[in-house]
Amino acid sequence: MDKIYQQLPHFFQNILISLFNILAYKQRYGGNYKKYIKLFKQNRTLSKVNLVNTQNEKYSNLISKAIEQSLFYKNLYSNIEKVEDLKNINQLPIVNKEMFRKDINKVHTINKNNGIVSKTGGTTGKSLEVLFTHDNLQERFAMLDDFRGRFGYQLGKKTAWFSGKNLLTEKDIHKNRFWKTDNWYKVRYYSTFHIKEDYLKYYVENLIQFKPEYIVGFPSSILEIAKYGIKNGYDFPAGTMKAIFPTAETITADMRQPIESFFKAKMYNQYASSEGAPFIFECTKNNLHLELQSGVFEVLDEYNQPAKSGN
Repeated sequence: MDKIYQQLPHFFQNILISLFNILAYKQRYGGNYKKYIKLFKQNRTLSKVNLVNTQNEKYSNLISKAIEQSLFYKNLYSNIEKVEDLKNINQLPIVNKEMFRKDINKVHTINKNNGIVSKTGGTTGKSLEVLFTHDNLQERFAMLDDFRGRFGYQLGKKTAWFSGKNLLTEKDIHKNRFWKTDNWYKVRYYSTFHIKEDYLKYYVENLIQFKPEYIVGFPSSILEIAKYGIKNGYDFPAGTMKAIFPTAETITADMRQPIESFFKAKMYNQYASSEGAPFIFECTKNNLHLELQSGVFEVLDEYNQPAKSGN
């Protein structure tokens, strides 16, 4: 498929990207996605007590299912009393990636053919292959979309996307064309592999011409474009951008200021991972919040012991 893509004209490459997304989004937004997105919108007003109750219930179900369906966890948790009780989370042994790799076939609760394969980015070591059920993938995308939806985002809104997708050909580079467009869903994918001084002019001018309502992707790439735009006197059209959603990298104040200044829009951060870890979302007041519906956060000190309050 990659060889065919490389030989196609630019117009047909865009069509192929749209077709790929239609198939991918069928997995993400099918099944119980609508049920989950409705549930998370309703749960925005839940009290902390109700959220904690939901968290306890989900934790108990997760641990029970892991023991029942995974030989790895059945053995690991065999000597822990009331292991499904969240109060006993500190008794769970810490599991690292090497342990997963060694016994990955005993870890999985589903067959690879029945799951959706995702690979971690490798920022904390070697990349790890993770399996999601279709239902879990739909639940996670619903939770992420509910967060972005608080700022008006929904699938089909004009979006500029910066990620590590290698979509360009030598002909694209020769023509100073560093993007491909899914015209069906109105998403333009900008290459992060070509963010360099010689090419930044074309990124800035195309973004101004494209007028996206949202930007999603690596903040380091978005930052370079914003800095170039400011330095060279470009004026991004006011009122165009609704929000910027960074991914995969840590955000600092030094990054946030020029990005928000150039694009004339606020940046709203979120933390998750390809492994399926719980979400952390940023609110309109720039505070980060643990999304209790997405999982449990255990805070440990340097000795891997439960951290005391204030540490």
